[in-house]
Amino acid sequence: MAINTCMFSGNLAADARKAGTAENPIVNFRLIVNNQKKQGGEWVDAPIGLNCVMFGNRAKALAERLTKGANVSVIGRLVSDNYEKDGQMYYGFQLTVTDINIQSKTNVDNSEKAW
Repeated sequence: MAINTCMFSGNLAADARKAGTAENPIVNFRLIVNNQKKQGGEWVDAPIGLNCVMFGNRAKALAERLTKGANVSVIGRLVSDNYEKDGQMYYGFQLTVTDINIQSKTNVDNSEKAW
């Protein structure tokens, strides 16, 4: 048995791009996930960019809320994203999103937050 489920949380690099048709909507977006690696004697940021795609009515409904900088958590499955350009093969992955949670963008002073 094989399991292909991944969960990531990060911020959108740009506004989502709509594609497809009204009957088969597709939304593409790039999620930046912060990672760290040790370089020399200290830890430095090493962000990872992940191409994501979402299909169907949910994609259509959420497209307007998927804007640059939005903090989102996604669950999905990795699929290969291989292509050839000018005779050169390129290999990568993209995440087919099956579930998404968009964090609200409220400006609340930390002293007023309820824990």
